[in-house]
Amino acid sequence: MSSGIAEYKRNHKLSSDHKKAVKHIINCRTSMMGSHEVQCTGGDCNYRVIQYNSCRDRHCNKCDKSKKLKWIIARSMELLPISYYHVVSTLPQKVCNLALCNKEVVYDIFFKSVFYVINLFAEDEKYLGGKIGFFSILHTWGQTLSYHPHLHIIVTAGGLRGNEFVRLPYQDKFLFPVKAMSMKIREKFVELLQAAYESKALRFPGKLESISKKQAFSEYLMEIGQEKWVVYSKPPFSRPEKVLEYFSRYTHRIAISNSRILSFENGIVTISYKDYKDCDEKGIPKIKPMSFNTEKFIQRFLWHVLPNGFKKIRYGGLFSSGIKWESIKTIRDSFEEKLKEIENKIELWYGKLSKYVEHICPACERGKLIFNYGLLSDTS
Repeated sequence: MSSGIAEYKRNHKLSSDHKKAVKHIINCRTSMMGSHEVQCTGGDCNYRVIQYNSCRDRHCNKCDKSKKLKWIIARSMELLPISYYHVVSTLPQKVCNLALCNKEVVYDIFFKSVFYVINLFAEDEKYLGGKIGFFSILHTWGQTLSYHPHLHIIVTAGGLRGNEFVRLPYQDKFLFPVKAMSMKIREKFVELLQAAYESKALRFPGKLESISKKQAFSEYLMEIGQEKWVVYSKPPFSRPEKVLEYFSRYTHRIAISNSRILSFENGIVTISYKDYKDCDEKGIPKIKPMSFNTEKFIQRFLWHVLPNGFKKIRYGGLFSSGIKWESIKTIRDSFEEKLKEIENKIELWYGKLSKYVEHICPACERGKLIFNYGLLSDTS
């Protein structure tokens, strides 16, 4: 990125969020970030190294591992001994250009629309007649760095009706009817987008100016209301602990990892990607190469930079901050035996992860590492 960003800046305007992310990624773990000393606390261990500081930017592919592991461990403490669903909701292509220029507003509306509908269906007596627990993460990319905003949502296959745990009636088959969910999400999204327009919260730069007038925007909303909104509900996980094992792949992932960048030669970046339209006899997507010039690669990467401070992981229903722990305790009290089994598995899992989270010394494997930071260079 560092070799191509100067040329890219000559042809493209960077937002403050883009500038910040680019600066952090380029300077990460270099002398520009300053350095720190890492030392083992073990009395008989002499392990000591000097390391460059990390940028800790969530878009950096060197800095996500520690946050990811801490998130997994935190969620493992909240794991319930019940089934969970994985639901994916995708933003239609028709909305993408507007979303690119209004990321914070449109992404927020997307979250609110999906959360509203999950709560709506859960409260319906036909399905549950109570509250359900769920959390969701926003991803904006496809395998080829295309702009493809979608939400991964993990939903409990049951919830609370008052203080009583109730299972979903069709929990072995589906969460809620996806076609009905799709229509309701679309309806709510259009409603909230209309409100955002009326409150002048949207920007219409460049070609978007054509829909900035009231009549044109009303027609645009009608077109969105006729789009197909894809909602996909996968079968429930076989065991509760599989939820974290699976979802941990998504939590702190960025648009592309270093391992997928195959080469950079003569201004051409070649990456690997999974082609889901071309699978082998076992149904596994084939890995293929794709090349971009440097400008196109940087442009695609910057599509996926999130607004500063934007929360890409959110919690709803029973997992909302105000009622989460009380709800978890109520449900857990109904599954004491099964809960012990899960807790034993979590302890084994934590044992494997602890050396990364607690910074165990790689030399003696007993002492903990301490980090002595010097002065940092300006990373703002």
